[in-house]
Amino acid sequence: MDDALVVDATVFIDHLRNRAVATGYLAPLLSNRNVVLHPAVLAEVLTGARDKRHLAALDAALGEVRRCTVKGSDMTVAVNLVRQHTLAAGIGWPDCLIAATCMRLGLPVVTLNDKHFRAVRGLSVVRPY
Repeated sequence: MDDALVVDATVFIDHLRNRAVATGYLAPLLSNRNVVLHPAVLAEVLTGARDKRHLAALDAALGEVRRCTVKGSDMTVAVNLVRQHTLAAGIGWPDCLIAATCMRLGLPVVTLNDKHFRAVRGLSVVRPY
């Protein structure tokens, strides 16, 4: 997937709330189609919708972002990551699934929640700002 990055919900949410630092970071990546949206990230962002209109706006805002798919093997790895890291590092299962998919695809995850993700050996983590 070339120079792609999987962007976590923490960064997308900042961008969608018009935080200048997030938009400044994401805008060039989005225009170059270097951002990959994980289904767990999409679900997390959509979970924050206040009403149907807001849900539609979130869907529209993320509609053109490249997607990745989750494979069954990602779920197996994610469950193992939950066993290894949930108690020790506080990482939740959606983040374990994101980590597993990123490792399979060889892509870094861009997140503000780097404390949780850095616990996963073999995962490349980028803190954008």
